[in-house]
Formats: sequence, C-alpha cells, structure tokens
Amino acid sequence: MESNKIKKILFFFDSRATFSYSNNVIQIFNKKRKNYQTIVSGNFLEKEFKVQQNIFKEYKIKVLKKIKFKSPNQKPFSWTTSMGTSIIKYSKTLNKIKPDLIVLTGDRIETLAMCITASYMNIRIAHIQAGDKSGHIDDLSRGAISKFAHLHFASSTSACKRLASWGEDKKRIFLTGAPQLEDINSNKCFHYSSNYFVVIFHPVLNENTKLKDQISNLLKAIKYFSHYKFYWIYPNNDYGYNIIIKELKKSKLKNLKVVANLPRDKFIKTLSKSRGIIGNSSCGIIEASRFPIPAINIGSRQNGRTQSKNIINVNYKRESITRAIKKTLDNKYVNQFLKNVKNPYYKKNSNYKIYKLLFKFKKNNIIFKKY
Repeated sequence: MESNKIKKILFFFDSRATFSYSNNVIQIFNKKRKNYQTIVSGNFLEKEFKVQQNIFKEYKIKVLKKIKFKSPNQKPFSWTTSMGTSIIKYSKTLNKIKPDLIVLTGDRIETLAMCITASYMNIRIAHIQAGDKSGHIDDLSRGAISKFAHLHFASSTSACKRLASWGEDKKRIFLTGAPQLEDINSNKCFHYSSNYFVVIFHPVLNENTKLKDQISNLLKAIKYFSHYKFYWIYPNNDYGYNIIIKELKKSKLKNLKVVANLPRDKFIKTLSKSRGIIGNSSCGIIEASRFPIPAINIGSRQNGRTQSKNIINVNYKRESITRAIKKTLDNKYVNQFLKNVKNPYYKKNSNYKIYKLLFKFKKNNIIFKKY
C-alpha cells in the first residue's frame, strides 16, 4: 500500500533570485539530514551569466538534474517554443523521479513551465513568494502558479489577502515571510562614507521598444556622478536582456563596472556597504529594507509590490533618476529617510517555518483543490 506521507521533496530553481529563496530552506534540510532532490534550470546554466557552478558544492546542495532552458534568439516566438520544449524535458525528468511534492519559487517562465508539468502529472506543489505583486508579465505567471499550487507560502500580509481574494483556501495560505532574508543581518548602520551604488535593471516585456532609451537615461544619470562608482549586475534572461547587455558593453563610462554575476554572499556584503541600489529589481523592494539602505525604484516593473519607507520611486527620465541619487547623497536626508524602516517581508525563522509546513500535510489531504 502506498504511503500517504510526503517523503520525496523536489526543489526547483532557475535563477539567482529563486536560488536565494530556496537555499535557506534547503539548508534546514541539510541540518536535519532530511532527504531532498534538486533540479536546476534557467540562467543558472547559461555561461553568459557566469553563475558559479561550485556554489552547489559550497552550500552542500545535491543537484539531481540540470535542464537547460535556452531561448535561441530574442523573439517572443523563441521564448514560447523554449517553454514548450522545456515542458517535454521537465516531464521526462519528473516521470523518473516521481516526487511527492515540488517546491517552486516566484514567477519566472521556467517556473511556470515546471508548474504546468507537475500539475498535469498529479504532483503536489508548494509555492514560495506566493501572492506577491509586480508590474509586468511575471505577475500573471505568479498568479497562474498560485492557482495550480496546493500550498502557498506568502511573504507578506498583503500577499495573503491577495491569495484569499483569488479564491484560494485560507487553510492553505501561510504567512511565512521571505526566506531569502534569513541570511541578511540587519545592523541598522548605514555606511555614510560609501562611494558606490549597486545597479540592477531588468527588461519589461511591454516596454521593450523603449528599453534602449531607458538604459541610455540611466547611463546619463550615472555619468553625472563621476566621483562615485556604480556596479551594474547583469539582468535576468528575460525577453530583451540582450539589449541591456549590448548597451552596457558599448558604454565607456569610467565610473561604471559591469558584473555578470556575484555569488549570493558577496552580493549581500556588497549591497550592505553601498550607498544604495538603483534599478527595478525586486531586491530593491525586498532585501534593501532589511539592512536598510536606500532603494531607487525605476519605472513600472515593481508596481503593486508592498513597499517600505526606504524606497524612492522614479520614472525613466534622467532628471528624475538624478534627483533621487542626489537625495541619497544627502546624509541628513538619508538619516531621516532610513529612520524606523521596517521590512514588511521579514518574519523570523521563515526558512524553518516553510520546512515544517512541507511535512505537515498528508499527500491525499492536499491534492484536491476547489476551483
């Protein structure tokens, strides 16, 4: 007779961000000596992004399978065909592994492809960062994953409410917080003497025709502050990412250093000692307020996300970005600005809460959902 206990748990991550979400939970598995399996996909496996493969050894993560998700060129058709091809690859792997439950994180196209695969193979799904909001196509992807998922691990109160408004069972929604914040020490000490900023800027699908101008304006703003350094980290491999990389390679700014990737521990250390983060990454919304440091949030990509008081929202115009950077260089302003900043995504022991919840339910008790 088949056991009703959840024993075989599979983690899936496809980017630097989803790795950081999953890793802190996986480390609890390692500490407790619990078995798990991991599939790696997405830009984690693309040489262009220089994600260090020894990171798995460093964190003692058991990787069962590496599955490439490669878009042959920067056309929407290529992305959709890559998604279809990946579903075939994912289904073959899941058919061999036969996990009881798969842990998915976030909202990326690779995660959606894996979610669809697991759902139609009758595999239970737990979703980290469920119910979050953003202002681009990944928001639709996250919503779709939530409708497929059986367990929802929400990072904020607003995310819990959003999931409930979508008709998800409140007994399956858990306010766990964001597990990637567990490896960030909040020392409440801003480095006023710091002479550099971190920049991360991702493309937005429905603004792709304006992307060159957006990057140009940001580079012009950076040029204005010639006495400060700007470390620009490669974007996600979203549609249009090649345009950003091409423009950065063309730039001859002496105060700009382009970095393909930083290991998580080095990235957190670099970010913590910076004057702030600039761009449209969720890191500026979620991680930045944990230190805290100023976050200049550009454009529409993070629209709708719950924000803390350390965030300055600006449009894509050079003047708007320049004004915001000037504010972060005013120590009196920053001192008041960062006062009493609270991170709405931080809940103590988030990773341990998720770990316990993964084993709380019986397989047959969660497989059926109300639609």
